[in-house]
Amino acid sequence: MQRSVRIDERIVGGYAQVAPILRLEFDEVIRAPLDEMRVDFRGGFIGRPVDAQLGGLWADDQAVTVPVRWEASRHPRWFPRMDGRLELTGAGRGSIDVALVGSYTIPFGILGALLDRLRGRRAANRSLRRYVHEVAAGLEAQLVKHAPPLPERSP
Repeated sequence: MQRSVRIDERIVGGYAQVAPILRLEFDEVIRAPLDEMRVDFRGGFIGRPVDAQLGGLWADDQAVTVPVRWEASRHPRWFPRMDGRLELTGAGRGSIDVALVGSYTIPFGILGALLDRLRGRRAANRSLRRYVHEVAAGLEAQLVKHAPPLPERSP
């Protein structure tokens, strides 16, 4: 069984800088947050290392897209597998939308679907939202880092 997802976050920045920055900082912004997928759980978190496969960066005037796929490194049959893409689009007025669009495969058939309905969906969404947030925060930091210096003002 598969569950469709779309997780969005908006950041400040110019869309024109997204592709060049990601070409320089791809691993730090996109890959590093996938070292471990985490879910908040009773005041702490549970983390799972994942095997991630990331496609190449595809960019045009409308969007920067990166295919993403991951599954748990250990016991992958016990955990959802994600297939989707990151989409980064200009949102006008100096802002960028960062979205994860795709679906995750729920393990264990009907039992897994029941568990997903009871708690799993919320846990999966929190985990995916955390990933999108980390990508957005990393991109926003790189946009600031690589921003051209402001011209000095004359007195």
